[in-house]
Amino acid sequence: MPVESATDLLLGKLLVLNEHYCDFGRLFPHARALREQIDWAVVRRELAHSPHLCEELGIVPVEEQAA
Repeated sequence: MPVESATDLLLGKLLVLNEHYCDFGRLFPHARALREQIDWAVVRRELAHSPHLCEELGIVPVEEQAA
């Protein structure tokens, strides 16, 4: 049976957030529980269109985004 990776699970949850629904509180338990299994480089790449989100969550440091 195919199983979704931790990275895909987190990305799916992050990508549905918008200015009308932005409940990080529900995301953090998932991210904490799966943090060792998540490919953070993939998360950074997939969220490159939303640098503010990456910065606020601490996924990408501010100086790294400018590069």
